[in-house]
Amino acid sequence: MAHDFTTDGSEVDGSEETSAVEAPNFQHFLLTRFNVRMPWKEKHWGADPAWCLERLALFEKFALPSITNQVESGFKWLVFFDDTYTPAPVIEAVAKWTERCPPLTPVFMDLFTGERLCDIIREHTAADTKVIVTTRLDTDDAMTPDFMQRIREYVLDHPHFHGFINCDLGYCYHGGKTYLYKDRANMFFSCVALCRGTDFDTAHHFNHSKISENGNVVHFADRPMFLLVNHDQNISARGVHGKWRVPKSRVIERLKIQLQGAEEALLQVYMDNAIYTIKRPLIPLVRLLRTHQDLQ
Repeated sequence: MAHDFTTDGSEVDGSEETSAVEAPNFQHFLLTRFNVRMPWKEKHWGADPAWCLERLALFEKFALPSITNQVESGFKWLVFFDDTYTPAPVIEAVAKWTERCPPLTPVFMDLFTGERLCDIIREHTAADTKVIVTTRLDTDDAMTPDFMQRIREYVLDHPHFHGFINCDLGYCYHGGKTYLYKDRANMFFSCVALCRGTDFDTAHHFNHSKISENGNVVHFADRPMFLLVNHDQNISARGVHGKWRVPKSRVIERLKIQLQGAEEALLQVYMDNAIYTIKRPLIPLVRLLRTHQDLQ
């Protein structure tokens, strides 16, 4: 039976603890799919050079600087590329990325599957590793500088824990504006799994919206930990954004990345939030009326 804890990461239920695991015997992997082919998708966007170049620009604007700025360096960042269709400009950029960000390890492969992913992780894992921690990051999103450190500290402090760690709070960049974003089962989760030989789970083995159905979940909900970027290419996040605006200057300071229009009018931010505060109590009524109309 899985448990879902609303905590700041300081407590965890020990009722389902497993056999003792030495805290140092774990390895942490950050996983990012750049343009690798996935068997469950009919169209392979990563084979389109134009798509890859646009993705390169997003990666260098959001993901790369946010991981380069991590205060914790004891992890390996596996970035997956298509071994056939990755265009030359991207391949040339990879060499510069590895110099700029030492944890980054490029992986060129034909097809991204759970089994192949485990094989690759095992190739980069010490033989005595007891726990494997995996965290997802899309090419067009970003993490706060302390993101990886907080995950590591939790695992070190709770050597018996296995399950999921979800960072509930973050920011969303949508339509040139930044919002506060909250989701108790979002894409910025980590999977803490026991390593039984070649058999172990990773963050890519689970649908982020259903992690509570597959194990214990610890929630970090004390401060924003990520930036979800909503743009035309980002199909999974399209239509997803927060309601409460946050000044871009605050997001830039927190994530140490650059956003256009940082010198926005704070008065407009406050006005938007005031309007939302007035409209918020009416939202359930509007939904009820729409449902009633649909039933007519």
